[in-house]
Amino acid sequence: MKIIVLSLYIIFLSFTLYSQCDTLRNETHIFWCEEYTLQFSDFQDTSRLAKHLEWCESKSLCWGAYTGLFSVMDIPKKEKDQQRKEEVIYFAPAFELKTSYRLTSDSLDYLKQIIVFDMYELAARKCRIQLDSLYKTNPTIGIKGIFFKSVEIEVNANLGKMVKAYTNEVYIQKLEGSFLKWRTLIDNLLNETKEFQTTTNDRLRFIQNKPIIKGYIKAPKVIGNLFEK
Repeated sequence: MKIIVLSLYIIFLSFTLYSQCDTLRNETHIFWCEEYTLQFSDFQDTSRLAKHLEWCESKSLCWGAYTGLFSVMDIPKKEKDQQRKEEVIYFAPAFELKTSYRLTSDSLDYLKQIIVFDMYELAARKCRIQLDSLYKTNPTIGIKGIFFKSVEIEVNANLGKMVKAYTNEVYIQKLEGSFLKWRTLIDNLLNETKEFQTTTNDRLRFIQNKPIIKGYIKAPKVIGNLFEK
């Protein structure tokens, strides 16, 4: 049954593999998009580095997705506008092309790593959800900016715990059915949070590496972690 489910999932991916987003990548990164699934060839490092070979041998980590959560806050350039126009905060999961590696042609090895990219998308959505919740509680200009980094740091910490738990179950303990359990969990969470998914503007902000709203600049300073004890 497990083999059949995995085969069906790979077939599903083959239909979406070549779907294109209007904005997707720059020279170094691919940014998460619902309509695009990472391809084998996106894992560009095939150099067989010693550390990757060791991970493959000892933990079956024969593929590695190097991912990160990009974030930035833009504010109105004119001081007078900063009192009446909201700050704009962008998040986008980024997959690094040149450092993400593959040592095999195994489809399951590939599937086990693209789920990590989806975990980073969940983190981006959680940041947006928490900042929106803060704004609803206190709908004032600047409130999101005050808690921007605090929320991001907290969410990243929880993301790290999720990736660690996934790695432990799937790669270290190699628990029966663990990959399908995690794939189902992540798919359900993505479906529940579609309203907060990464958008074209989120991706475009990092692809262009400059504000996309006229009259806005990158915030020169941001407040640090207010949740730190």
